[in-house]
Amino acid sequence: MVPSAVTRWPPRGSPATETGSSASEAGSAQKVGASKMATCAGDPFMMDLRELAATSDSGGSVPTAIDGKAAPAVDVTRHNFEVMLPIVRRYLEACDFFAFDCEMTGLFLEGQNHNYLDDMEERYARIARAAQSFVINQFGLSCFQRQEEPGPDGETQYLAATFNFYLFPRSARGPAYVASRRFMCDAESLSFLASQGFDFNRCIYDGVPFIPVKQRDEMLRQLDRDTNTVLGAGEGPRNHVELTKPEDQMFVQELVESVRDWLASGTTDPLDLPAVNGYLRLLTYQALARPEHFGGPPENGAPDWHPGFVVKKVNDERNCTRVRLVRCALVTEASALDAADREERRRAVMAAAGFAAVWEAIRECGRPGVGHNCLFDVAYSIAQFGEGQLPRTWDGFKHVTAHWFRGGLFDTKHICRQLPDLLGSETSLATMFSSLVPQDFGPTGSGERRGDERV
Repeated sequence: MVPSAVTRWPPRGSPATETGSSASEAGSAQKVGASKMATCAGDPFMMDLRELAATSDSGGSVPTAIDGKAAPAVDVTRHNFEVMLPIVRRYLEACDFFAFDCEMTGLFLEGQNHNYLDDMEERYARIARAAQSFVINQFGLSCFQRQEEPGPDGETQYLAATFNFYLFPRSARGPAYVASRRFMCDAESLSFLASQGFDFNRCIYDGVPFIPVKQRDEMLRQLDRDTNTVLGAGEGPRNHVELTKPEDQMFVQELVESVRDWLASGTTDPLDLPAVNGYLRLLTYQALARPEHFGGPPENGAPDWHPGFVVKKVNDERNCTRVRLVRCALVTEASALDAADREERRRAVMAAAGFAAVWEAIRECGRPGVGHNCLFDVAYSIAQFGEGQLPRTWDGFKHVTAHWFRGGLFDTKHICRQLPDLLGSETSLATMFSSLVPQDFGPTGSGERRGDERV
């Protein structure tokens, strides 16, 4: 049964609703048939208009009530992403289902178009190769909540919140290093986006960065390993390396002497040790964790003794890993510096991951997902926001899809095939849209129409 009334949120005119005019609007609330705008004052699904509008980076007046017209989606860029993220999470948690749609830089690799004689393994293999080559540059998301009160004519009403995320795979330096991404573009796909008013400058300059959730989690685990290595080197057989080679012994001796000289100088400037390979860096951590190298603690014990520095792992301008020593005199000061450093690096990783947080929220909400002819959308999204690499087989792909869409995945193109009396044999998105959505329902329409008599 097609829902018979939909309200798009936020209302038209809100500063947060910078018009997203690209084709990703196809993934918005307008995919669903509507006859009247829902009245939603006081509904817990809706946040205060001013609160939502304040998250936008554009100006304009803020309405205080539904004005009876459908609203454009909220555009999300890297400038308002941090503020919008908890709002998007809130809507995902409160919705009954969500719809999504992606825009990509291409669909088919050269010579890899679909063949009608393909079996699913062959077709999936082509899509998987494309998903690793092209990128998503916009992600449209609509969260729908069924309203308890029916409309004036007894029709079912849904409230919808729609967001357009501009995306761009950004490189990152420092503690959350992300290499520059190389991706392919298809001329026809870019021409189509341009014809729909897609803003390429905004995508490149303002797009939200993204890496897969799995890559982000591995970076966070590496952060934990780095912290444990710095704090625990030399404390057990797992980390301990016996210095049997003369060159290793000389390296440690020179290292300890340089640190002692730095401590004796009384300077407050940090000491950046030379960039070395991973093995010598382990020897460095091990030597720095040996109290006897730096004059303590005394034999009778001193629980508040500290060597006078804390150890940090940093990346220089060439992204070479270095060990930095920062002066501090107290154990409490050292703990505070360690915690601040760890939090700084964690925040850098989360910032580099960007849209991965939204994709994770989609999984965690456990709500049904809805798309139209969405195999490409799903494959690209799982590859670029979730897994990093797609499974080699169709069965494996179905398994990871179930992992990311815990509430199930519904493709309206396939649903249309089950409703031939409603839509006939044509199942394109344009036909669905014209059949189910009133002609006057849009950013400039009144949204007034009786329920579709054919349902």
